[in-house]
Amino acid sequence: MTRNPAVSVIILTYNQEATVGRALDSVIGQRCDFQFEIVVSDDCSSDGTRKIVSEYAGRYPEIVRLLPKAERRGLVDNYFYALSQCRGAMIADCAGDDYWLGADSLKKKYDLLNENPTAVFVHSDWVRVADGGRDQMPSDPNGEMAAMRRNYDDGMDLLAPALGALSVPAVHLSTVLYRNPFAGMKQIPDIVANKDFGCEDLPLIAYMLSLGRPVVWLPERTLAYSVGHASVSAPVDPAKESRFYMRSVAMISDLASHYGVPFGAVSESIFSRSHYGIVKAIQSGDMALVNEFRSMLADKKIRRPLKDRLKEYLWRLRQSM
Repeated sequence: MTRNPAVSVIILTYNQEATVGRALDSVIGQRCDFQFEIVVSDDCSSDGTRKIVSEYAGRYPEIVRLLPKAERRGLVDNYFYALSQCRGAMIADCAGDDYWLGADSLKKKYDLLNENPTAVFVHSDWVRVADGGRDQMPSDPNGEMAAMRRNYDDGMDLLAPALGALSVPAVHLSTVLYRNPFAGMKQIPDIVANKDFGCEDLPLIAYMLSLGRPVVWLPERTLAYSVGHASVSAPVDPAKESRFYMRSVAMISDLASHYGVPFGAVSESIFSRSHYGIVKAIQSGDMALVNEFRSMLADKKIRRPLKDRLKEYLWRLRQSM
């Protein structure tokens, strides 16, 4: 096993036996002139995922490290546990149902980060894939983030767009190679590793941007992001979907408040997510969930615009006819 890799690549897995081999192959196949490791943390899969990863660890003992089996952690705790086990000073990741594009993508990011010694991370473009990868779509078809896809001397300038993004993330974590900002810390701040947020990517990205260090953009597609199936960010159950949006609204509100981002910079995202989440709660038939969502908005002092409340009322009226 490589003891001092330059880069650690985190792969989180959960019931992804059909895709985890593809994800591992895309990272193992990277052509690099430096050592890297793949740190896999499986969150108690009930299918054959762990067995497949174990077989890869046996075939590639110098690269693949499968972390010990433990109780179910959930996405956030699993990510930051994996991060705590990484040996590299630079960190990348790839979800178990996604895969990297280009055999030189990791090296290109590594070289850029070394060429920019004060930069906190490098990130890149990506594609959405469905139907097993046969159907590919651009990450930003409407150019929502076109003006943001450039180098930044100060990551704080990208923080508001990252928190206020609507359908397209300003930074996709699985395209990022970052310097571990928590090396030497005894505990990762709660504003980053917070289970209540329900996700690990935006809080981590926001924290790194808040450091005010340069951000480097690589204008190449280095990730195939799988869509069209149930996942943490795309559940199929309306109640679960509503809870996802409830957590995301609370998270964006908390992050904006913590980092001093004006509410106006994130309001469109918050209102859009709130409207959709409440509609999904109504669709589920769980009025307690509807009230919970509204209570959360009241606690955060978020008052939805009249037009949003009117749209919700009309939607409910149509459903009752």
